[in-house]
This record gives sequence, structure tokens and C-alpha cells, in this order.
Amino acid sequence: MRLLFDVRYAEHQRRRGIGRYIFGLIDALRADGRLEISLLADCGAFRFDKSTIFIDELSSLADDHFDYFCLPCYFPDNWANRPGRLDLLLPHQAVRASRSIVGIGHDLIPSVFPDVYFEPRPDIRDLFRLGRAISSHIAAHTFCNSQTTANDFAKHAGCAPSTLTVIYGGVDIAKWSTAHRHAPTDNVVYVGGDEYRKNLDGAIKGFAEFKKLKPESRAKLVIAGNLSDTSRSRLEKLAGDLLLQPTDVLMTGFVEEDALLKFVKSARMTFFPSLYEGLGLPILESLAAGVPCAASMYGATAELIPPEHQFDPYDPVSMANAIDLLLHNEDERRRSIAAGTSLLSTMNWSTAASTMIDKLLEIRVTDGTPLRSASRRVAVFSCTPPDRSGIATNSAKVFGDAALFDLFTDVASPQDLASREQETQKIAGHPVSLWPISAFDDLDEAERYGRAIYVLGNSHHNLSVLQALMEHQRSRAAKTVYLHDGRLENLWFWYCGRSLEAMRTLFSMFYPLSQMRSCASHNEFPDVGMRGIRPLIIGAGVRHIVVNSERAKKAIEYDVTCDFDVRVDVAHHAIDRIDVDGTPPFVRRHNELIVGTFGIPDGIKGTDRVIAAVREINRFQPARLAIVGWRANIYAQHFISAEDREIVIIVDSPTDVELHRWMKSVDVAVQLRMLQYGESSGVLSQLVGVGKKPIASTNLIDPALASRTIAVDHEIPPEELAEEILKARHVIGTLEGLERFSSASLGNWFAISASAN
Repeated sequence: MRLLFDVRYAEHQRRRGIGRYIFGLIDALRADGRLEISLLADCGAFRFDKSTIFIDELSSLADDHFDYFCLPCYFPDNWANRPGRLDLLLPHQAVRASRSIVGIGHDLIPSVFPDVYFEPRPDIRDLFRLGRAISSHIAAHTFCNSQTTANDFAKHAGCAPSTLTVIYGGVDIAKWSTAHRHAPTDNVVYVGGDEYRKNLDGAIKGFAEFKKLKPESRAKLVIAGNLSDTSRSRLEKLAGDLLLQPTDVLMTGFVEEDALLKFVKSARMTFFPSLYEGLGLPILESLAAGVPCAASMYGATAELIPPEHQFDPYDPVSMANAIDLLLHNEDERRRSIAAGTSLLSTMNWSTAASTMIDKLLEIRVTDGTPLRSASRRVAVFSCTPPDRSGIATNSAKVFGDAALFDLFTDVASPQDLASREQETQKIAGHPVSLWPISAFDDLDEAERYGRAIYVLGNSHHNLSVLQALMEHQRSRAAKTVYLHDGRLENLWFWYCGRSLEAMRTLFSMFYPLSQMRSCASHNEFPDVGMRGIRPLIIGAGVRHIVVNSERAKKAIEYDVTCDFDVRVDVAHHAIDRIDVDGTPPFVRRHNELIVGTFGIPDGIKGTDRVIAAVREINRFQPARLAIVGWRANIYAQHFISAEDREIVIIVDSPTDVELHRWMKSVDVAVQLRMLQYGESSGVLSQLVGVGKKPIASTNLIDPALASRTIAVDHEIPPEELAEEILKARHVIGTLEGLERFSSASLGNWFAISASAN
């Protein structure tokens, strides 16, 4: 069985934990003898041995040459802004040359402390998203260095427990247990770096508390590891503030291996106050050296140390007591050494290698199908909240389930992505998997997706999605377009830089010139049959279209002709129950009737006809019309007379909460559409969701909603519309049976449909 082991990062970190762990594991795997191991190194780097393969040599290997490509699931900060990050995390040539991918889970520290690591460096968050995606959905299995790390990969990376195996690690026992001639000291030794989680400030505080407890003690705290000048100055000041003497704390800086052995083997005890460790190799090294060890009760260190020798790293008194115990209690010192000996008999490189190889043999692919493609996801491209678009809200509800979809959206910055994730998750009601559109190429190259869904409506909010669709012609994922409108001329106009000539040139590649000669503006293109669907089919290679009504399907039949192998499915528009505060946002005058119409008011929506109907009602009883929607003020300024303003309430750009309060509070809701090109109505669905039975024109009502609406002809005269409004005043809608129309139901349909295609 052939395994390609990625050592490109570890080779530069031979002296740090990640490097020592990776090369210790490789040596043990080779010693086991059941694997043929090759090492993947950077081009031009040192060739470790004849098994070393450089990146630029991978292209000469046949597909699936290796059984496994093994990569450390470790994501260095300096990779965050590197171009082609996926080739660093997961080189595509290595993927091609390997039948399956497995990972070595070292730790997910920034995900455990996001405020500390992600807030100052928001660019790192996206790097970790990419890395966690590799771990959870691209790697067939992940081998973790501790149960703590396995738990974190399940929690933060979404890995299924069945895809995680704990192998722990080991140390060079022969090196650390060799008898030494170093004079014993009373030193309390810490080995490691100075980042936040190492808690060196806590170490100083705990040692200062110990000195208060035992002022006669000659013990020194030795901090053996590389410290920045800033950290050294801060720690020295802290020690002085806590009244420690300059000789009480020794900061060695980086030490070579021989000097490190001397510090540890001559120590009275070792001390590890980490807030979190993925494993803690220095602890195993201390135990191998026969030196008692006290360590934090948090993270993987608690898996290595008996409970009586653990302490709370946030509590200086707890740390002081642990130091005192192992410095002065001989029984506890012997117990610590005995526990270490017992631990190392089972937690060693030989056991780690054997456990890993047994699992690799168990999951090995033998039927010719690469395992790396066995669990591909569905990518969805859409505008997202807080965009003021019904499609953004709908996509959050339908595609916001991280278990089913990765949702890609246009973002301006890492902070914008975090904001959108928060807003989308709030609407979705559960965790979401939100990504910037720019990350898709990396993930697609790694074969993460079997299908990509592009959600399109006819407004500028959808421009980035259309641009992505047109740029993804070579994507590995099959394409589905989910159309909320049966016409896209406004969207194409934006795509063409709002240039009519540029749009004419583009459309001339897909439609006869004779069709557009009579068009004086882009808005006239649909009138002569150019609805903008054909460029998606021919230009982007779309072979699957989903619309949300039979009427929309018919509206695009001109573009989707028998000349094209395109499947068109109809999926109902999502309708969810909407809980809303029923307190009216208005003051009713003289027991008047309050009528509402929602969305963007204009002539196509029949707003003028609804105003005329309310004017007619006022001949018999007081009534007002609430126009609640975006650009309502502009409409009022240009199209509502001074006389009619007495009977009109204008609510411009409402929030979702405000919109739903108005929907719930009006006596009757009216939604008309004078011209229909297959557009759906999110407003109609929301009205049903708050418990209304709205009046709607027949060309707007999906057959599935027939029993939940009051149908009228779209050209109904104002006088007859007024009568329908008066009759509907006491009609109450029902929320029963909405489950089959829900966002969750629609999301599941898309997931199943995507898998079936």
C-alpha cells in the first residue's frame, strides 16, 4: 500500500511540535513495514531520501498512483493571504495521483479561541474555513493526535465521528530516558512558545503565588523556548510587579536540543499551564525523562496527566498548589513518574503507527472508485442578508443548512463575511456554511462539489451570481440555475455595464438580430421573446433549470426549445409560518378599513388600481391604503396625487419585522400584477405565512396556493376590486398544512434533486 506523506510545512518546522510529530510518525510508519511511504517536498528543497518527491514531479505519475495522500491538517498563519492557497493546503496534482485523501489532525487552536486569533487577523478565518472543509468533506478520514483534537474536529470542522481515529503520538524514549550526568536542580521547567494559549502570564502568576506559599523555596521557574522581545519585556515587568526576584525566573530563549535535554532532565519538575494543547509532546518528553509533571486541566494535557497533578490554568492558587505538591511530596513525585511510565507503554509511536495502518487497510478503496469523490456537497450561489432582497432572505431559509449546502455570496471584506454569516444564520435558524464567491475555485478544484446551484432574479442584487456562473464554465460541478423570474433583461443590463450596445452585442450571439431591431431599451427585449435564458444555456453550459411556478416554466419555453438538452423542474416557492407581533403599527381612525399592498410599488404591480379601489371604498366608509415596500417614497412623489395622499400611508424600506407587522395588521392585503413574465411573489408567500388570505391576481397565484388566496383578474376594474376588498375584510387565512411548502422542505428537495442529477 502506497502512501504519499506531505512534509512541505513540517520540513521547515523540524524543531517545533508539528515537525517533531510528523517525522516521528513517519519513522514509526516506516518501521512497521506495511506501507511504502513517499515524502512530498517543495521544489528545490532538501531531498530527505530517495523516496522524496517534489511538487513538480507529481505530473509524471499516473492517476491514483498512491493509495493515500496524507496531509497535516495544520494551517499556518502565513498562508492566509498566499495566492493559490489550496495548492498549499491540498495540491491538486497530489489529489490526482492518489486514490484517497487522509489527514493528520494536529489542532484547531484558532477555532477554539476565535476572539484571540480571528479578531486581530480576520484573513485567517477564511484560511481555516478552507482547511476545515478539506478535513470534513474532502479527506476520507482524519487521524487525530488526541481525543481533545478529535472532539474539536467534530465540533468545529463538522467531521463525522466515524471519520476520526485517535492515534496519539510518542517520543524518542531512548533519547529522553538515557542516564545523564547533569546535577539535579530545584527548577520548575516550562518548554514551549509564547503564544496566547501557552499562558506564560499565568505561569508567572502561579509561580509568584507559590513563592508566597513557600518563600523559603530555592526553586526557579525556567521558561525554555523562543520569546519575542515584546513578550520577554511583558513577562519581566509582570514578574517584578508580583515581587519576584530577577533570579526567580530564567528565560532562556531558544535552546538547542542538547541544552533542552539538560534543562528537562535536571529539573525537579516540569510545568505546563496551557489553556489548550492539541497533544503536548513536551509533557511526554518529560515523562520519558522520569521528571514529574504538572499540567493544565484543559485540552489534551488532561489526557496525559493524573487528575491529582492537574490544575486550573486560570487560577494562580491552583497552580501554586500543584507546584508545591510535586516539588515537595515524594509520594506524589513517584506517582507522577509511575503514571508516566504506564502511559508511555501504550502511548508511543509504534502504537500510533499500527493504529493508523490498521484503519488505512480497513478503509482502503479496492473497487476502482476514488474515495475522495465519495462525499461531494452542493454549492449554492446567491445574494444573502443583509441585502434588501426577497431572494436573499429566501436563500437564507432554503439553503442555510450547513449540513446540506455551502452558500457562496459576494463579500467586501472578512468583516463583511462575518456580518453576513451572522445575519444569514439568524434567518436560517441553524448553523450555516457561508463562503466568499472567490473561494469556490479552490474548493471546486479539490472536487468538493457534485453540483452548483445559481440563484437568479432580475435585479442588480444577483449580479455577482451571474458573473460567477459565466466564469465557471470549466467548473467540475454540474450547474443548476434556480430562477425566481422568467425574465432577466435587467440583470443582463447590469452585467453589460448598463450599456444597451454592449447588451445588444452579447444577445446577438444567442438571438436573431431581427428580434432586437425594434427594441429602444433593454426593457423591451422580453416583449420580443428575448428573456435572457438562452445565454445561460449556451454561454454557461446550464442543463438544469428550476423555476417556482408552472407559469414561469411556460414563460421561458421560447428560450428552452427542443434544440437544447435542458431539463426544467418546477419547485414551489417556500412558505414558512411567520411569528409576528400582532400590535398594529398604525392608529386606526374612525373604525376605518386598512388595506395593504406590499413590495416595490409601480404600474406593473397595479398600485394605481389598488389606490383607485380604496378611493372608491371611501365613498361608503373610511379606508386607507398602506403602501409598504422599497422605493415607496419615490412612487408617492411621482404618482400619488395630493388628494389621494389623504388616504395613503407610505412605509418606505421596512425591515423584515416591520414588513411582517404591517402584513399581519392590515384588514385586507392586495397583490396585483398587470404583466406576468413568470415572476414569483415572495410577498404573497409571506402574507400566507403570517396567516392572511390575500387578494391576488390570477396570473400571480401558483396553483398550490389557490385555496389560500382570493383570486381576481389582473385587469379587474377599481369598482369591482373595491367590492372584493369589502367582502374579504372578515376572511381569515389558515396556517394548517404549510409544512409541505416550508423552506426546509424546499431545501431537502434541492439537495435530493442535486444528488440525483
